[in-house]
Amino acid sequence: IAAREVASALVGDALLLAAAGQDVQRAGNGHPAMAPHGVYPANGEDRWIAIAIAGDDDWRAFADLIERPELARDPRFATVGARLAHREELDTV
Repeated sequence: IAAREVASALVGDALLLAAAGQDVQRAGNGHPAMAPHGVYPANGEDRWIAIAIAGDDDWRAFADLIERPELARDPRFATVGARLAHREELDTV
């Protein structure tokens, strides 16, 4: 029973969706409400950085920080909804 309780805590939403009869897809490093969200290669050998952008203000600040302000103006990435819809493109810029 203890193992089942731990497992159910870790699968959360996937367990609820499966119980409701919905098809559950793997999310990988993705997040249902954040983009970008993941672990990305950084400068140097075997260097990585975790990035999680929660909102549009955070996105604009991040774009300025990495000296790519044009990304915040790009219609594909300007809003959370647009970034989620273009998540794969965003991960390549």
